[in-house]
Amino acid sequence: MWSVESECGRRKSVVTLRYAILPINKWDKEVELALCNDGTENEIVAAYYRALCNLVTRTTYAEGRGNFEAPAGPRYTECWITKEGKQLLSRIHNNEQ
Repeated sequence: MWSVESECGRRKSVVTLRYAILPINKWDKEVELALCNDGTENEIVAAYYRALCNLVTRTTYAEGRGNFEAPAGPRYTECWITKEGKQLLSRIHNNEQ
């Protein structure tokens, strides 16, 4: 979410999921199709979207707009990192160095 915010400022969950899935080298036509639909057609997209929904609904590190309890799909929801989320990532990054 931090990369999405800093690089393009968009909030659609589908964009956040693309940023998360691309680095793990699992991108293919099935992933793209699942991102355009409800997300459940592909195991990777479904897992990442469930994690994103949990992050929005169960933590203070992310917020969102749309129904994250029973989402229709990533293209219908939006999410963004909160101040607390940025602080957590900064602490994690600083401890890794």
